[in-house]
Amino acid sequence: MNNSSKAMPVTREPSQALCMGLLLLTCSAASAHRVRNIVLVHGAWADGSGWRGVYDILVKNGYDVLPAEQAAFMARSQVLNFADNFKAVITTPAWRGKPSWMLVAGKDRTINPDLERWYAARANGNTVEVAGASHSVYVSRPKEVAAVIEEAASRAVEEGVRAATGSVS
Repeated sequence: MNNSSKAMPVTREPSQALCMGLLLLTCSAASAHRVRNIVLVHGAWADGSGWRGVYDILVKNGYDVLPAEQAAFMARSQVLNFADNFKAVITTPAWRGKPSWMLVAGKDRTINPDLERWYAARANGNTVEVAGASHSVYVSRPKEVAAVIEEAASRAVEEGVRAATGSVS
């Protein structure tokens, strides 16, 4: 596969494509058990290697993260981003129907933290701000990022159980 092949339809708008690395997590609780599987998504202009610190923490804490065979395949098959991906129109964004978590990097000089806060508010997301963190917060502050992911996983299950049982807290 190469970049000259026809683009596959995607469901993200340009601003969201650029912000994928901001750690907008959407989780759904499939059962009353804890969330075990975590998918780490890197931005459009980076590979996944920056997630190593977060990956190590999550695996140590019992989560299943990027399986070895799948990660090896993805590393060998990754191609450059196709320009038409940034022209795609979202029809149903996941954040409209699923709980989301947003980590705002307080000193992000790539994407304005106020814009990150706006994205989180628009998604009605649970927002955690890491003061002083750069755009590559998952590299520079993996403990804080892993903590947000673990909180999201735990709270997604709680919210899913409440929704399934009709409980209100």
